[in-house]
Amino acid sequence: MGQFSVYFHFTNETYKKCEIESESRAELIHKIEESKWFEDGECIINLRHVTYIKIKEKNTTVRNTTPRVL
Repeated sequence: MGQFSVYFHFTNETYKKCEIESESRAELIHKIEESKWFEDGECIINLRHVTYIKIKEKNTTVRNTTPRVL
């Protein structure tokens, strides 16, 4: 399960950012393309007013925070 930031850019040159969980980028794109409305939790978008969509996968890398002994 991946975490994605999706930016919906509208015809009036504004955008809305949504945080969405999905199995894969391809599944997320399919979910967006399948209807005129996109709904995921608090994110409700009328896709007829969207000019383009930008999808960024959130970094899931966990850093090692253990202190090093020199």
